[in-house]
Amino acid sequence: MSDIQNIDVQLLKEVVDAVNRTTESLKESYALLQKKLEHTQGLLDSVLDNTNSAIIAQDNKNGVFLKNRRAKELIEELGYDKVFSILSSFHTTGVHDYDDEGRRYFRLSVSALKSEDSEGFVYVMDDITRLKKFEQESQKTMCSSSSLLTTLTFLSLIICCR
Repeated sequence: MSDIQNIDVQLLKEVVDAVNRTTESLKESYALLQKKLEHTQGLLDSVLDNTNSAIIAQDNKNGVFLKNRRAKELIEELGYDKVFSILSSFHTTGVHDYDDEGRRYFRLSVSALKSEDSEGFVYVMDDITRLKKFEQESQKTMCSSSSLLTTLTFLSLIICCR
């Protein structure tokens, strides 16, 4: 072999070695990124599943691509059709209250979802039935107290003016 061929072979070996080192480095980087992604996904899943709010992400074709533990419980409790009937009532962002004819009350926070792949809404749904019932009872108590105070004031005036 001539010196030029030896140099070409040596150069080719160096290029192959460099490619192999780069490939190994990329594999290690990919494995590290994969591990970080799994860790982050685990944290996100933990946060979503340990919140008391039902969280549902729905695309514009009414396809659900995310629902947390509380959302699944609510769907089991009320039924799929009922939950998605409530959600379909709200396609504007903001906070909305839903009254199920006095039986149940829900507060929904609706946010637009836009990504490269899809568009839709994220719904954060809280059952506020106990809060609403408490408000109603408080209003009744306040009305009764106000009525009683008015009556006592009237009687007090009658007694004082005699």
